[in-house]
Amino acid sequence: LKGVRVRGGCKVDIVWTAGRLTELRVQSDRAVKYRIRYSDNTVYLETRRDKPITLDGNLHRIAH
Repeated sequence: LKGVRVRGGCKVDIVWTAGRLTELRVQSDRAVKYRIRYSDNTVYLETRRDKPITLDGNLHRIAH
């Protein structure tokens, strides 16, 4: 999925492989706090304007 808008005005890109999350990219037009949950993992993010955050399938940050 690419460019999905979620509550708070954030854009999300999701990459799935064999039915499992492999990458999640979050980008916002403004500073917003989010709680993201997948499987047994939960992460709290604070977005900044035009600063994308990329997470792996375990919701760990991937440096870019």
